[in-house]
Amino acid sequence: MPRIWREDRSQKGWLWIGLVFLVFYMGEACLFWGPQPRVTGPPFIHVAYWAVFGAILIGLISRSTTRSDPTSWWDTIQSIILGTAITAAVIGIPALIIGRTHDITLGHAVLLFTISLAAIVIGAMSFNLGWLLAGCVWAVAGCFILYLPLIQDYLLGAVVAIGFCIVGVLRKSLVSTGDPVEK
Repeated sequence: MPRIWREDRSQKGWLWIGLVFLVFYMGEACLFWGPQPRVTGPPFIHVAYWAVFGAILIGLISRSTTRSDPTSWWDTIQSIILGTAITAAVIGIPALIIGRTHDITLGHAVLLFTISLAAIVIGAMSFNLGWLLAGCVWAVAGCFILYLPLIQDYLLGAVVAIGFCIVGVLRKSLVSTGDPVEK
């Protein structure tokens, strides 16, 4: 079957997700960082904070998929599963690494490598250029964090937001036209 490039308008929601991430990241910096964090407590508070981001992520993704096709409840279920699993992995694995090793640089690099892998898988499954490029950007940034740990906090926040915005801007996917190839 021949394939054509088609814009997936539901991906536009990732622009909003990029902005929401930036707000949450800045909020994290204000609440949890520094020698005197404003919020202290058990480690699950930090994970719960990012779980709220995950819930907003699921809501934004579900809203954009249901708005584009109201009969596609499978897309909504897929959004919930992907939003939950990816957010849990991207936040949970680095939290475990940072909690056990106390190596924040390694945790941040693993965060970027995990989100990169998820983006590349999503991009490969949907033939979406935005996801593939965002995955590459996040992987490169993960390497930079390992070699330039002094700028890791700034780089992490900026590059994750930029990656989400890339997905929202580059919405082209390679889709099948449904017509068999003429021979």
